[in-house]
Amino acid sequence: MNKPSYIALIFLTAIAAWLFRYDLVAASDNSVVYRLDRWTGSILAAGTTGTRELKPIPQPPANPFDKFDPK
Repeated sequence: MNKPSYIALIFLTAIAAWLFRYDLVAASDNSVVYRLDRWTGSILAAGTTGTRELKPIPQPPANPFDKFDPK
């Protein structure tokens, strides 16, 4: 392959990655659609009243001594 072919291949790969960046998932009641961003992991809820970004609930840090707890 010559140089223009490699450039075209890289360009098409970048376009394909951009096109498949988002995934749309419909809720069961069909009033909300969730847009999942595969690159950043962010979630956007879009409904009839507008859009809203959903933030994950922060989890407490893991206790390193849990693995030594006899149960």
